Amino acid sequence: MYGRKFQRNQFLYYQTPSPFDLPSLNESLYFPKVNESDNDSMILHTNLLNSLYRKNTQLNPSNFEGFTLNELVTKVTSIIRHMMSAQNEFQAFRIKEILQVGSFKNGTMRCGKNVADLLILLDRVPTTMLVQEMSVRMHALLNDMQSVQIVPKCEYLSVEMTSKGLDIFNDSARVSVLIGTYPEYVIKISEENLRTAVKHNIAAIQHSKFMEENSNPFAKILSRVLKFIIERNEKLSAINPWMIDAFACYSIFSNYLNQPLSLNQAFLRAFQLLSTGIFTISYGVPDPCKNFQFSINHHLHVAEEKDIIEAAQGILNKILDGKVDEVLELSD
Repeated sequence: MYGRKFQRNQFLYYQTPSPFDLPSLNESLYFPKVNESDNDSMILHTNLLNSLYRKNTQLNPSNFEGFTLNELVTKVTSIIRHMMSAQNEFQAFRIKEILQVGSFKNGTMRCGKNVADLLILLDRVPTTMLVQEMSVRMHALLNDMQSVQIVPKCEYLSVEMTSKGLDIFNDSARVSVLIGTYPEYVIKISEENLRTAVKHNIAAIQHSKFMEENSNPFAKILSRVLKFIIERNEKLSAINPWMIDAFACYSIFSNYLNQPLSLNQAFLRAFQLLSTGIFTISYGVPDPCKNFQFSINHHLHVAEEKDIIEAAQGILNKILDGKVDEVLELSD
């Protein structure tokens, strides 16, 4: 009930193209190509592509991470399904649905970020006390499960409450159980922080559906690499994960030819767009999960917009100067 299908070419319906974004128009008509060394351009893009593939290999989760996280997701899912089926015992929670969302679902998870998001939809108004009681009951079920097994200390599961729900984790992996509900109950949540968190959690359903239906392997690699760069630059910290996912798709698919760009072209274009102010109030990337009526960057403050432009220009200068390995923190 929360998802809808978006076509890739819907990204063409933006209001104002970012300045000097050549893929958004027929550059042969507006910016005739001058004589330049095609060899230099080829070397730049070849090196750029090779470096991006190398970095993606480094960022891919290891087999151990994938195995431990999948194992934990299976355990947590089985516990939640037990709570859904044992209605007499857990009627107070009224759990109706369980969904995978986030980077684990989207295929953009990175090594060292061994976290999966599970969203549970309640058929009632959530409260902090309800979430607290749920965490206690889940912890008890986990203890019962582990009491009949020989569990190494590093694999023993713990539970803690978070601003978005609760986390179940051990030394190797973590599952974030996000609390959600249906639209008729959201407006009845009296706690402002919880209401904001629930809205954010619910939005993750559409975000994951969008990535599933509108991304391609290059978009996932680009998203993973951008998250790595942004995480290491404080001036880019206002760019949240959903902005990165949507922006990665925009950089690849939104162009006048309506054909996906290559990974290296999209990576370069992404920083060209950021450098020229794509995330300012004058431009922006329309949010495909809000009927393109709002931009994904509408919440940014002016100071944050300036920081993003400044940081992106510095990164772009390094890329064009052949220092992409420095940007990606690659060593020989």
